[in-house]
Amino acid sequence: MSRKRRGINAKRWFYTLRSMMRKRPQHVRSIFQGAGSEQWLNGELFAIVSSSLRPESGLYAWPEATSPGRHGSVTRQDISVFDKDDELAASLEVKLVYPWDSEGTAQGRIRRLAVQMEVTHRQDALSCGLIVGVFKSPWKGETRAANTTMAEFARWLGRQADEALRSRGIARAKKAMQVLVRDRATVNGVRPRQVGLVGQYLIFERTDPRPRVVDSPKA
Repeated sequence: MSRKRRGINAKRWFYTLRSMMRKRPQHVRSIFQGAGSEQWLNGELFAIVSSSLRPESGLYAWPEATSPGRHGSVTRQDISVFDKDDELAASLEVKLVYPWDSEGTAQGRIRRLAVQMEVTHRQDALSCGLIVGVFKSPWKGETRAANTTMAEFARWLGRQADEALRSRGIARAKKAMQVLVRDRATVNGVRPRQVGLVGQYLIFERTDPRPRVVDSPKA
């Protein structure tokens, strides 16, 4: 591991997130039944990443930095880690997938995540990705919601990830999607809703430090 990557630990970041969510499951479910959950998740991850970097590491975290992409494009990174010389040391990208997403939509989001990871990897920095599946049961009269179980959704999401990441040299850290928050009813007056979360972090398997970038992602 290069000096500028010392102190960076994607596995620790993921399991710290999982631990935090499992300690406050009802709070997390209430957030994810509403709007703005992706921004909240990015904020929590930034707190996890930044607090894991000790001063002696010479590293610091920065939100929504940009990196050069293909053909002069610019890629926004959800969370970046820089060294003391302001060189990119790592990035963490996040994408949410929902049960009502089609296979094309789910795979498209995961492919964009992979492209963002490749942009970072080309700079010889540690590139990490996170897929979070947000399970929501349907409310009365709602058609755009899950008509499945969270276990079935987790298996489906794993298959979409494998298909989207095929031949990219990126893989799930573990084959099984991890349960972040079990699906239970939220507290919401007379309109409770089953909400649960699954997820897994992605890492590069390649030995080539400069993979090919095939397209430019949309944030």
